[in-house]
Amino acid sequence: MKLITSHQNLDFDGLASMVACSKLHPDALMAFSGNLEQEVKRFYSFYKNVLPIKYSNKIRLDLVKELLLVDIHTADRIGKFSEIVDRVPVTIYDHHFPADKAIQGASLIMEPYGATVTLLIERLMAEKIPINPFEATLFTLGIYADTNCLTFSNTTSKDASALAWLLEKEANLEIVNEYIRDAWSHDHEQIFSTMLHNAETHEINHFRIGIATYESDTFVNEIGIIANKMLEVLRADAVFMIVRMET
Repeated sequence: MKLITSHQNLDFDGLASMVACSKLHPDALMAFSGNLEQEVKRFYSFYKNVLPIKYSNKIRLDLVKELLLVDIHTADRIGKFSEIVDRVPVTIYDHHFPADKAIQGASLIMEPYGATVTLLIERLMAEKIPINPFEATLFTLGIYADTNCLTFSNTTSKDASALAWLLEKEANLEIVNEYIRDAWSHDHEQIFSTMLHNAETHEINHFRIGIATYESDTFVNEIGIIANKMLEVLRADAVFMIVRMET
């Protein structure tokens, strides 16, 4: 069995990348390695009839003969699938760096794009693999979520080019706006801007660690999504957010 998976606390780029990877490897099975972000879980619950993805507890590790990882290149956030990275061939598609911390012996396909799904879309385009409007919509969600609608500093022209292609393939921006709007509010944007302004980075044992603080007399839900954006923009291996809010 060839298996495609991504990181725990799965975001839209991870989900989109899994599906894009399955277009390149139609003989592979997709499986979640752990939990999903709230908006991703809502999206999957609504569209699971067209997203044939299994949960990890339904996968027998002894049947996995090859592992395809997307949006991650280390073994620390892939749940039980970390148990097999030393015994099966591993291929990695990722936009995170540094590559020197990747799983040893893995085949690396890595580009410093704003989203992992962008580098997979490049390959779909090069191989002229067709996609349907639903897939185009999901891939657009992946790019928009990881680049904050092409506004993060790590956004590249490749992300924009991929997005243009997806719009040609009839990506539904009404669906995209529904999930992007709900996941990332004006309050999130304000908190993110404040934390990014006061963030510090430190090199600890060759790891880049980000630390940021925020304090408010009002409560904002789902601030965990801010951590993903801080990781991306700071190019950090880990981020500690110290937040105090009134409940």
